[in-house]
Amino acid sequence: MAAAAGTALIVLVAGCSSSKSGGSGGGAKAPTTGASSAGPDLGKAVINPGYTTKGGTVQILANANFEHLDPVQNYVTNSGDIGRLIYRTLTFIKDTPGQKPEIMPDIADKLGTTSDGGKTWKFTLRHGLKFEDGSPLTAKDVKYNIERSFASDIYKDGATYMPDTLVNANNYAGPYKDPKKDLTSVETPDDYTMIFHFSGVQPDANWMLSLFYTAPVPKAKDDKQSYDLHPVASGPYKISKYTPDKSLVLVRNPNWDPASDPNRPALPDSFVVTEGIDLPTISQRLIGNQGPDVNATTLENSGAIQNGDLPKIRDAAVKARFVNGATPCIDYEFINTQKVKDPVIRHAIALAVNRQGVQTTYGGDLFGAITDTVISSTIAGYKPPDLGLKPGGDPDGAKKLLAGKTVPTLHYGVSSTSVKQKTVATQLQNDLKAAGITLVIDTIPGKSYYKTIRSDAAPDMGRAGWCWDWPTAASIVPPVLGLDSSGKSWNSNNFSRLIDPVLSPQITKLASSTDSASSVGTQFNDLTNKLESTDWPLIPTIASNDPNVVGGNLQNAGVSTIFAAIDLNTIGVKH
Repeated sequence: MAAAAGTALIVLVAGCSSSKSGGSGGGAKAPTTGASSAGPDLGKAVINPGYTTKGGTVQILANANFEHLDPVQNYVTNSGDIGRLIYRTLTFIKDTPGQKPEIMPDIADKLGTTSDGGKTWKFTLRHGLKFEDGSPLTAKDVKYNIERSFASDIYKDGATYMPDTLVNANNYAGPYKDPKKDLTSVETPDDYTMIFHFSGVQPDANWMLSLFYTAPVPKAKDDKQSYDLHPVASGPYKISKYTPDKSLVLVRNPNWDPASDPNRPALPDSFVVTEGIDLPTISQRLIGNQGPDVNATTLENSGAIQNGDLPKIRDAAVKARFVNGATPCIDYEFINTQKVKDPVIRHAIALAVNRQGVQTTYGGDLFGAITDTVISSTIAGYKPPDLGLKPGGDPDGAKKLLAGKTVPTLHYGVSSTSVKQKTVATQLQNDLKAAGITLVIDTIPGKSYYKTIRSDAAPDMGRAGWCWDWPTAASIVPPVLGLDSSGKSWNSNNFSRLIDPVLSPQITKLASSTDSASSVGTQFNDLTNKLESTDWPLIPTIASNDPNVVGGNLQNAGVSTIFAAIDLNTIGVKH
């Protein structure tokens, strides 16, 4: 899953190395707000905290290659966790496991300021920063990568916040199509000043500018798609060797100055990623804790833990190395409101669904919590709603609501590559059958699943998910339930295709509110709950956790609230 405005990439929560993706299951009790802990019964928040000794090598066991390491396209969880070791960004979301996320300056020497209520933002940069080759890092290098994010014909997989929100009076389309054009909405009057001009009020600008499109890229080293193989380091580590589908080795960047970077402890000397290991083997090796695996972890969803391995976690020696934490991800079943037009039918569908069964399919309460909202409990202002849905489903209540109303046969789309999605679909088919509703399961090729559910060929129902890019409700509700920039149609990630003539414009208006994050979060909570319980466009199912077993030598091991994986930024290794 990926969270972004407009045309963001989204992949299923249970898919491989999907952006912002969390665990693959649910739980009966929501995780603690703003922290990584899943509670005493669900795993530790951090293993061996407080470690500060530098040195050693962390081994990372991986199933597949990274989709992208080029920061302009780095928008999935596993590569994101790696990315912030390699490059810095204008600002930085500090999400130390067990603590509430906060926004910090990074390349900038302090957070940005606005002089006009949020449309114009100014940042000043730290002096003396360098790339891995010793060359100076300037504001123009940051701007250049932002410019690259406008080249949508070349870079199709990154976050789109910059082209979606910046003023673009001259139809700028990136640095390649017309090199003589300038992205005038990002000014760099000198090497240490950046001024951003947004087309509307952006109260979350400091958060928005923490994403990897603000990682500096030296223009002279840019070779377009090939930059994926050798992004130039500005962070504490650089790439020593990268053979896609085989291995990646990170070593210390000698031109990174720790005095200029309070956000990255950079404890290990190196990270070695070994790819091409099947998921059951990863799980078995981490549980086994033998040889070099005592220094090992994984970035795979839910620590690659298999259902059959769950009893082993109860063993004392393994339990001591078991960590769990809340992710920013919510799974849900969308209902296409343009095809299933009657909100009474949509309400009946929601009543009938057995979300405890979905949770069981995911692996149980270690893997997440049954939820009634698409807003994560880690968001400021969060309060648990009550949609009047029974966790185990209520087919009789659904029948009563329908009162004999004829419901046409519905079609549910599933990805051909997701076993869990197919299993959940079969359960939903049985749930709706008990309520007198026929559901047909249609298979969609995995590589075109999201393309299909965005198209005119979208099914009546399907499974999707969303994870925040920063911890405010404005990064969740407008993409999932809001309108597009025209205000006349649904957002491309609003798979329910919902347009409520009264409530949808309120979402757009609230997204530009300059009230406090907590106040806006509370307002979004109320608005979302009202919309969900009036229009019934979707059925929230699971707020994901990310359970992991780590090697016995790993210290400070906890789940990143952003990347829904073991936090490589804070980890250390006993050696």
